[in-house]
Amino acid sequence: MEKAKNEIITISFVVILFVFFIANIVKKDEDISKTERRKLAQFPNITVENVANGKASKELEKYTVDQFVFRDYFRSVKAIWSDYIFMQKDNNGLFLKDGNIYKIEYPLNENNVEKSANKIKYICDKYLNKNMNVYYSIIPDKNYYLDNDYLKIDVRDMQKIMQKTLLNIEYIDITGSLKLQDYYKTDLHWKQENLAEVVNVLENKMNMKNGEASEYKIQEIGNFYGTYYGQLGRKVEPDKINILTNNIIKKAKVYNYESEMTEEVYNMQKLKNSADKYD
Repeated sequence: MEKAKNEIITISFVVILFVFFIANIVKKDEDISKTERRKLAQFPNITVENVANGKASKELEKYTVDQFVFRDYFRSVKAIWSDYIFMQKDNNGLFLKDGNIYKIEYPLNENNVEKSANKIKYICDKYLNKNMNVYYSIIPDKNYYLDNDYLKIDVRDMQKIMQKTLLNIEYIDITGSLKLQDYYKTDLHWKQENLAEVVNVLENKMNMKNGEASEYKIQEIGNFYGTYYGQLGRKVEPDKINILTNNIIKKAKVYNYESEMTEEVYNMQKLKNSADKYD
């Protein structure tokens, strides 16, 4: 009985390996991953030089991982096991809390902050009039609004680094004008319809004359699966994406300088060219 059981397990294992082997051969390679929003590795260029220096084996490993059959399904299984079986706090730097997906951005990369400050200073010195009023602000990551049980970057630390370089540029603090609900659950960006308070702070600090306020209509255009949604590999409730629109925006036209025509004419031309192929 024990021998028969072992034989069944061995045969089943070999069959599974064989099925997946054939499935991966038959499966057509994909150029991009829609869920992860990135390009997928393609079959490497096998040459004597690439084999000798190890480049071919590294590229082949990336290719097999990216093009594996049912890859998204196995990513979801891994994410669930990480959360509920191994009780890990994050999965590849991402974690889910109260329906919101977060990405760990810690510790602060001080060199990148210094580079950003130097670029801003370079633009100001080269292109802006010295008598101009110049301001800068730092957009906090949504992790900033989590409680202190989570590792997060303090905007004040970034500001201290930047102010060493941007001595003559006024800093506008907007951290108090945002809250967690102003960010998408599945993405790192703000919601367009929730930024009125931030705009008011910027206007007041920059002494901008607030003329007749424009009226906008909030228009829902569908579900939004943000960047973090695909990277996490878990099924969560998507965001609803809204846009602000009014008659002025509706009448606006986009001009494509490369094609030297408006976007509307450009799209019509593309449709015509596509139709001509089938005539």
